[in-house]
Amino acid sequence: MSTDVKELVVNEIQESPMFSFQVDESTDVTSCAQLLVFVRYIHCGDIKEEFLFCSELEGTTRSVDVLEKVKMFFAATKLQWKNVCGVCTDGAPAMLGSHSGFQTKVKELSPMAKGTHCIIHRYALASKTLPVSLHDVLKSVIHIVNWIKSGSLNTRLFKQLCKDMNSTHEVLLFYTSVRWLSKGNVLSRVFEMRDEIKSFAEIKKKDLLPYFNDDFWIKSLAYLADIFEKLNSLNLKLQGKDTYIIQLRDNLMALQNRRRKVIQGNIAMFENLSSVFE
Repeated sequence: MSTDVKELVVNEIQESPMFSFQVDESTDVTSCAQLLVFVRYIHCGDIKEEFLFCSELEGTTRSVDVLEKVKMFFAATKLQWKNVCGVCTDGAPAMLGSHSGFQTKVKELSPMAKGTHCIIHRYALASKTLPVSLHDVLKSVIHIVNWIKSGSLNTRLFKQLCKDMNSTHEVLLFYTSVRWLSKGNVLSRVFEMRDEIKSFAEIKKKDLLPYFNDDFWIKSLAYLADIFEKLNSLNLKLQGKDTYIIQLRDNLMALQNRRRKVIQGNIAMFENLSSVFE
């Protein structure tokens, strides 16, 4: 079945007057570097987006190694470089380098190809930048979660406490830097369960009470939970099939318009922060 799907996609690409592709290199749980390639092309008067191929990078992951894998696939399937109109990559130097980057090498084979930087990757880099005060709040939240989740006894006792308090949730969530959305989910869960965590810290006599008794810390936590919830929502809107630059731009502009309202003092869009001020 996979071979049949591959032949069907390749045949449609060959009939298309032009096509673009996106490459992404990632290391899996077995420390193997995997190259993923997606393609967009014209078929029956419409634009289709499909997964093209996946290949393991046995040695290094330099631009020449990535290009060699793509060239081998193009040669085996008789795809023409002259029909390539665009290539999208992340912001790694191996991809965007002006002299030996992957995009530069692709333009040598297809001078008409336009190189672009993945919008989601750029957004993920921007979302890592936080003021020092907010970054300290984030670190303290991760410390609180790790203290409760690191030991099985604490995990069980905290779960039982949440049951006794008729809480909506009974467990906290871990934050993993590789998973972009996890940061917002962790912050939202800690804010929702702040009363349960405070009670648990009092029972265990853990030195976490200064956090929950600090009005600035609570407001900062509420703001972080809100802003990352908005960023997570934007992240999901920037993904998926059949998305075009006009839609992506509208989503980004909508977030910027909300930012202007916040600068003017309107925080209605931030539900958690509004509830704290109320």
